Amino acid sequence: MGSEFLNESQEGAQQEGAPQSGRPDFSSFDAPKAQEGAKVFGMLTDPDNPFLIDLTDLVPQEQRVPNEPAINVFLRALVNSGGSDLHLSYNVPPVLRVHGNLKPIKFKMIPADTMKKMIYQILSPQQRELCENGEEVDACYTIEGVGRFRMNIFHQLYGLAAVFRAIPIRVKTIDEVGISEDIAKLALHGQGFVIVTGATGSGKSTTLAALIDYVNKNDACHIVTIEDPLEFVHTNYKSIVTHREVGAHTNSFSNALRAALRQDPDVILLGELRDLLTIEIALTAAETGHMVFGTLHTNNASETISRIISVFPADRQQQIAMQLSTVLTAIIAQELMPSKDGKGRVPIREILVGTNSVRAMIRDGKIPQIYSAIETGKKLGMRTMKESVEEAERLGKISADVAKDRIAELAMKQ
Repeated sequence: MGSEFLNESQEGAQQEGAPQSGRPDFSSFDAPKAQEGAKVFGMLTDPDNPFLIDLTDLVPQEQRVPNEPAINVFLRALVNSGGSDLHLSYNVPPVLRVHGNLKPIKFKMIPADTMKKMIYQILSPQQRELCENGEEVDACYTIEGVGRFRMNIFHQLYGLAAVFRAIPIRVKTIDEVGISEDIAKLALHGQGFVIVTGATGSGKSTTLAALIDYVNKNDACHIVTIEDPLEFVHTNYKSIVTHREVGAHTNSFSNALRAALRQDPDVILLGELRDLLTIEIALTAAETGHMVFGTLHTNNASETISRIISVFPADRQQQIAMQLSTVLTAIIAQELMPSKDGKGRVPIREILVGTNSVRAMIRDGKIPQIYSAIETGKKLGMRTMKESVEEAERLGKISADVAKDRIAELAMKQ
């Protein structure tokens, strides 16, 4: 990258007066002019904000690389903090999300023109063109030896902004993400449909990656992953893993999934069950002898089943319910709760296994009875979200107050 910290050119020709010390020059970040009236974003930069963190503490000088893009410094801070996301927005300092909390870095606010220069430093010419045309950029950005980051560059009221999600370089094992081997073994079935659900940022991709890693290390098969953008990269162990990214290697999830069926796959991972066509092809793929993994932004097993069926027109819903009932292997609904020591987050899961009785409920439209099936299916590895919360409290992973509040919330939704 360029030899000047905020050089707009990707080639980074040296500008006159540029610092020669080889260390990032933050002097180009001018503080915004004082404005009359209410203080915008006052809480973020308040000196007594308990979440303020020091950039020098997170990224000491010896960790910085001469002439690297400005954003790299903040991404190093993200990794060193153990955070999940970096927010870069107009007229506020860089903000990290660490264990669910927004923590601003003690730094000058970033004006719009500087923000654009920072972001353009790491974009390809094609990605810059997308920005110039007012479009979003979804892609992965890699810093060797530091990590990979899923980035979304977008326009907002005052110019360009960006959010980066940290993607661990090393894929976690099922033990590290808290999935029992009994549940992981379901992924070794010759065919079926495993759906991991939860809100954005609930760790769905991490859980899916751990399941794929388990298959990769325990079975000899061809695994095709289709993501937007590509996140976890798997080493070939017993299996061959083919990674495809929507936008870079294919036009859409549905096109890639349709093509995957002609690529001799055994296992197909879909980063997102995004629309009717993708869900339809995924069901067909599972029906025709493949193990299919996918994600949805739903909160529990019953809601997931209802969502899949309701995507289709009313005159097709009975047929889709029949298809789903024949292929469903498991639904893993998860969320993250703050750990008792305040140093991380703990995955809490509801797990439904596609037993004969569960499949009959789906086929007969008795979705409200699914929760009872989970309650009575403990021997098969099923568990309710409430049971998962109670177990996490019993093991000392979350506090009693956090558990009590979450159980009360769950009770209100029943």
